[in-house]
Amino acid sequence: MQTESKMNPRLKNESIFPLQDCFMRDGVVGPISVLTEQEAAKCLAKFEGWAEFFCDDKCRLNRDFRFKPHLYLGFVNQIIRHPKLIAAVSEVLKTDDIICWSSQFCIKGSNSDGIFCPHQDAIYSGLEPANQCVKAWIALSNPISEKEGCLSFYKGTHKLGQVRHKESKHIPKNNVLR
Repeated sequence: MQTESKMNPRLKNESIFPLQDCFMRDGVVGPISVLTEQEAAKCLAKFEGWAEFFCDDKCRLNRDFRFKPHLYLGFVNQIIRHPKLIAAVSEVLKTDDIICWSSQFCIKGSNSDGIFCPHQDAIYSGLEPANQCVKAWIALSNPISEKEGCLSFYKGTHKLGQVRHKESKHIPKNNVLR
């Protein structure tokens, strides 16, 4: 087992397992605290101010504004360059040679009846090999419970390869992009 002193010195690992080992075994690592509560609150306030002009009354963004906000919103650009995020991604991929290929807002507004059905994100990014790509989910709002629709993962499913997604007529409010 690797000790903390041998790990990436820029990141205080919150797990007892090295990040890459955990990622390869489970397909997911976390939670890892990247932003402080104050940093997250500032980013959320900036997002809410910006979204006021680009979201509809159900907190849905026009698709053109959902994607690659790190290219046009300074606070998102700062998040993707945050030292703790860079350190975690570098540790998982075992390299300092990383790029941000894309970013997006994934919003589920308060009291929304929409859901995100279980799916594998790799099908949407088109990047391969999947074990050399990382998707980092950064929450700006306060922690939420399962009742509100928190993010969940099925550990180890990355080892099954790309699983075929199934559409369902019984889930009309599915927010997963198809």
